[in-house]
This record gives sequence, C-alpha cells and structure tokens, in this order.
Amino acid sequence: MLKRHITILFFLFFHVALFAQVDSTLNKRLDFARSYIEVGGSFSPSFIGKQSSGGGQSSFDHSAAINPYINWGAFHFWGHTEFYVSFPVGQLLLAPNENTGYKLSHSTVTGARILPWAYEPKKLRPYVGAAWSATTFKQTIDPDENQPVLSKDFELVPEAGLVYGSDKLSFRLGAKYYSNTEWDYALSKTEFTTIHTPKLNLQFGILYS
Repeated sequence: MLKRHITILFFLFFHVALFAQVDSTLNKRLDFARSYIEVGGSFSPSFIGKQSSGGGQSSFDHSAAINPYINWGAFHFWGHTEFYVSFPVGQLLLAPNENTGYKLSHSTVTGARILPWAYEPKKLRPYVGAAWSATTFKQTIDPDENQPVLSKDFELVPEAGLVYGSDKLSFRLGAKYYSNTEWDYALSKTEFTTIHTPKLNLQFGILYS
C-alpha cells in the first residue's frame, strides 16, 4: 500500500512538472529550469557469492565495485524538484577474484527528487527522492561462461543526498536503497541457491549545466 501511494505521488509530480514547463510563459520572471549532464560513479560493497563445489555449494566473497553512470536531468519548480534518467556505463571491481566475478547494474527509467530548500549556485542543498529502476545481475565463474542473467524491472528505489552547485559545475553525494536484492540463482540445471546483493549504494557525481 505504501509503495502504491509513493508511486501515485511520483507520477503526479512528474505530470505537474511537465505542465509547468509548457505553461511557463505565464510568468517568465519566476520560471526556473536548469538542465544538466551528470557523470559519476556509485559504490557497491562486497557481498557473498555461491558456486557448486563437490556435489554441494561453497561461498566466496564478491568484490566491492564502482559503477560509472551518466545522468541526464533538470531542476524544475524554481529549484525545488529534479527529474532525471540514469544509464550505467560499466563496472570496476576493486578487488577482483581470479576465477569468479559478477556483473550488477542499475539503470533509472525516471527519477524524481525534492529539495526542501531550492537549488542555488554556491549553496549546499539536501534532497530526498525515489526512482523507477531496473537491475540486472549475473555471476561469472570460470570455466563455465553460461551463467544466467537475472533482472528486476521497475523497482521503486528511495534515495537521499546533498548537492552543491556553482555557475557551471555542481557536485552530488547521495545514497540509494534497494529493498529487493534477493536472487534465486541457478548454479546448474538442477541446483539453485539464494544470493543477496547489496541494498545500499553510495554515489558521487559531477554535474555540468
């Protein structure tokens, strides 16, 4: 029920923002829209992976990772709201294993953030928000390269953070919480296990507008 209410509010904010941009000629003096391109990385902590071993299962540590991303978005409502989309562009394992690895990516179809204090250059501003996200996960275990790729589509992901702006460049430090991180993963055609990927991701980004 809570997710349903958040979803309804999310789409209301989205449609109101679109209407406000179309109708902005009513009051040019107070209109505010600042678009940007953001390049950054999200930090994902290590977690436990599993593999078949001697008729059973064995556990091992998957490395922490940095996942670079590109965001395209804009500030609206005179700096009080922000809408964006996000695209993952790779993954860097910080302590890769010799024979095991993984690919975990998060993309944002549409994200919305609310700034209680309006965005202004040279001001530090907190924000809270939520994003419709899609996640894919795959283990890579040598020599078997045919590990399954699993996906979760249209998850509602809450987030919070800080943004500091200048005339052209701004900086973001944030966090996202992924509640649905349990994967029923096939280790073979007949053997399945449960793997839990990290729930919390930290982000650092540089915005150019």
